[in-house]
Amino acid sequence: MDTAIFASQMPLKRRLEVRLIAVLVALMGFVNVASVIAAHTAERSRIVHAIFGMEVVHGSRILTVVAGFYLIMLARGLWRHKRVAWTLSFATLGVSFGLHLIKGLDYEESLVILSLMLGLVLLRPFFHAESDPPSVWYGVATVIAAVLFTAVYGTYGFWFFRTRFVGIHTPVQALQATLALFFQYGDVKVHPIHAMYSRHLTWQMIRAWWFINSIYAVSVGSLSYGLMMLLRPLLVRGKPSVADREVVRGLLIRHGRTTIAHFALLPDKAYCFNADRSGVIAYKVVAGVALALGDPIAPPEAVPALVLQFCNLCARNDWLPAFYQVVPDYLPAYHAADLRTLKIGEDAVVRLDSFSLEGSRMKKVRNAVAAIERRGVRAVRYDLARDPLNLLPHIQEVSDLWLGEQKGSEKTFSLGYWDPSVAAQQPMMVALDDQNRVLAFETLVPMYRADGWATDLMRRRPDAPNGVMEYLFAREALALKEEGWKAYGLGLSPLSTGLQVPDSECPENETEGLAPKPESRAPLDAAINVLYHHFNHFYRFTGLHAFKEKFGPEWEPRYLAYPGGQHLPRVVLAIVRANSSQSLFQFLWKKRATRPDAPRIPEGPETHQ
Repeated sequence: MDTAIFASQMPLKRRLEVRLIAVLVALMGFVNVASVIAAHTAERSRIVHAIFGMEVVHGSRILTVVAGFYLIMLARGLWRHKRVAWTLSFATLGVSFGLHLIKGLDYEESLVILSLMLGLVLLRPFFHAESDPPSVWYGVATVIAAVLFTAVYGTYGFWFFRTRFVGIHTPVQALQATLALFFQYGDVKVHPIHAMYSRHLTWQMIRAWWFINSIYAVSVGSLSYGLMMLLRPLLVRGKPSVADREVVRGLLIRHGRTTIAHFALLPDKAYCFNADRSGVIAYKVVAGVALALGDPIAPPEAVPALVLQFCNLCARNDWLPAFYQVVPDYLPAYHAADLRTLKIGEDAVVRLDSFSLEGSRMKKVRNAVAAIERRGVRAVRYDLARDPLNLLPHIQEVSDLWLGEQKGSEKTFSLGYWDPSVAAQQPMMVALDDQNRVLAFETLVPMYRADGWATDLMRRRPDAPNGVMEYLFAREALALKEEGWKAYGLGLSPLSTGLQVPDSECPENETEGLAPKPESRAPLDAAINVLYHHFNHFYRFTGLHAFKEKFGPEWEPRYLAYPGGQHLPRVVLAIVRANSSQSLFQFLWKKRATRPDAPRIPEGPETHQ
């Protein structure tokens, strides 16, 4: 199998050359703009007007500015080794080459452009990355850039030509004139100064009127590009087909076994199938990181090749590959793909064949169950699809109140989120008080080959009595055991022991580069432990681990596989963004919701447990 190469794995010289050409192309874009406004020699102007005519010359000036904007925007793609950016940049430079000659015989700029085109040709093999799935944010950013570009262009031009216009004496007035043209098309009170004193057109008046019209053209050209990028995510972004999801569902039935495997079916996932579709990797691209959910869903013997295939896909697209919450079984496959692995937490799985509320170890849970039941609380397995007690509005309220108490938001990558239509298809356990008020609920997702179920949503009312979640989990575990299931997954306990490099990565004969050297582990562990204790205020890692420990689960280590220590911060940020349905700004400014009085549900027939 041919292995593509990540941009970060290229020789330093080649990486610097690619980035230099990207910077030079961006600078050429600015030169395009500046050269249009700058004055040309009378001899060159006379020649081009004689050959091409005034209309063609002025039209070429406007197109030169638009081409400059495109070069500035394309430079980002060149920096990231994008193949399409290379093609479009080469074509735009070719057009600019001709435009510079037409607008003023600017052979100096044309020679620079030829040099850049030659550089692009020589570096062509290193522009191998495919285009990213477009994002709405990039479209919005492009529209903002288009508006700012037009404002800068107009302000600079009015200030440069300030002696030819009425009322332009300061840069602020130049900006005001630009905004007036931009937002009051057709009713603009900006006129060349010579128009006030002469009925005959002069060269200065023609140049001034051309500049005013060029602002319109530049704004239309740049904004059209920005709007195209804004709409492109809606028009181009594809989603896996229904057939693909059914294939993934079948693979989960045959090979899925972890508490997060089911979330490969969430709509935010893309799929990387192997050639015979006997295996798949579910992933999401966030900020240039292709974040895979867990291990490949495939037969064990197909996992190493699928990991390499996914890394090659990432290299072709200039993404960083990362695998979130992988099991210890496949660590050699990730090491073989030049990925490092760090322990990020432990997954709790209760073995139901030995689960019981008896014994000293379960005393706290047993006491919590007894205390809750003395209050008249009962747990029922509820069918939300039929909804015999009309609980949906009240379950929705519990979910909203719970979210209002959290600093974060709904999770969307490695956890489920509240959706009534989805919850209606999941097993649900509801805790009701003696007045049929919903105190808490839990939904389950299948663990497939592990022959069990894992908790998905677990939410309670803020004013529910202490111990209600222990009671709900205990009743859920007993119900699953009675139904004949073998496992009850409680999910990940993040950073329960700090972030650790597994010992298997640091044997004396380990190949250099596959893992950090032992001495590099102490600072890393120290940093993550600081993070753990600092953010525990928001995420309550300590309390979550202690809560799950009450049920006597087996703790299974989970790891993060990623491409090198320098990329770890970027991968961690991608995980945070993938798991959150809100932006960082929304997270920081979110306020806790008020607690409305809980409505009482009328008495009705009780569903069976």
